[in-house]
Amino acid sequence: MMRYIVLLMASVLVVSCGRKYVTNTYCSISVNGWNTQDTLTINIDTIRQSGNYDVSIAVRSTRFFPYQSLWLMAEMELAFPDGSFRDTLDCRITDEDGNFLGKGLTIHDNVYFLKTLFLKEGQYGKMRLYHIMRRDPLPGISDVGIIIEKHF
Repeated sequence: MMRYIVLLMASVLVVSCGRKYVTNTYCSISVNGWNTQDTLTINIDTIRQSGNYDVSIAVRSTRFFPYQSLWLMAEMELAFPDGSFRDTLDCRITDEDGNFLGKGLTIHDNVYFLKTLFLKEGQYGKMRLYHIMRRDPLPGISDVGIIIEKHF
């Protein structure tokens, strides 16, 4: 019996250490809404190990979000060697019937895959995010962030 407990604990430790986040950072949005000129800037920590990393955008929304989708512009700048990209992302917040997607009851968490990048040890940078919606200020978004994790 003790052998199985030790084996179970070891497998939990391996699984929990298997995912390596470079960053999992959110920026809060004003309760008055997200203005089009409010660009969110998130610093990306120094990469400790070269490899492929998945870059995702995380959005927390409330029932006050008036649309089915949130359109975002993501701009990433990486130092040494220089590299950057810019991409738009269609973040589906609700389904066709207005039911919120994602996890949560009053605040709904959604994660949207952006791309996989090869990052080199020692690289660092920043990600800038802003919405490209027509409504200004845009209500119903509470937090926006990025998740960068080692690709397995």
